[in-house]
Amino acid sequence: MNKFCTKCGSKIEECKCNIKEAKYEEITSKEIKKDIKKYTIDFLSKPLDTMDEFLKNKNNDLSYIFILLSSFIVSILLIEFRYIDLVFNYSSIPYFRYFILYATYIFISYIVFAFITSLISKYVFKEEIEYNKIIKVVGLSSLIITYAGLLIVISYIYSVLAIVLFILSIIMFSILFNYGLSKISHINKNKIPYLYILSIIVLLILNYIIR
Repeated sequence: MNKFCTKCGSKIEECKCNIKEAKYEEITSKEIKKDIKKYTIDFLSKPLDTMDEFLKNKNNDLSYIFILLSSFIVSILLIEFRYIDLVFNYSSIPYFRYFILYATYIFISYIVFAFITSLISKYVFKEEIEYNKIIKVVGLSSLIITYAGLLIVISYIYSVLAIVLFILSIIMFSILFNYGLSKISHINKNKIPYLYILSIIVLLILNYIIR
């Protein structure tokens, strides 16, 4: 059970609001499960409306749960594409090791991407956007990649169709992310795509350096 500030959405120990102004509310595991079910279902029929509603939710942990879920699915997808003739097997130590490594790498990439976006918005566009808000946008947007990955894995598609589907999910992620940014920042909407592109470029450069 966690307590969150109703003003900034942060956990009590991370809240920087004036103690006289801040109010706290408890969020139980039952409510978290309810929210996960609600947002994952609503996202399929009305992604933009769901984004608007999700940004008002005070529980930042949901974002990390969605990102973790996306990381797991994409990790499985990468393994199946790499070993196309083999069925993913959790009991196989090598495959499980690759699964954990890929999932960790993807999860960190999502987090770093949000952090990079926050820094670029502050130092390049002179508009500070809270990291907690950006991670919410990233978290919900990642659901589209999760659904695409699930569809590919479950239907066992290994062809150009699978690649096209995955690319389309990334395009949809971009659209949703840009929409979300427009809702949490005061940056000119015509400049938001440039913020997104710059963040992607920096992330790719970091990945190249690390590798």
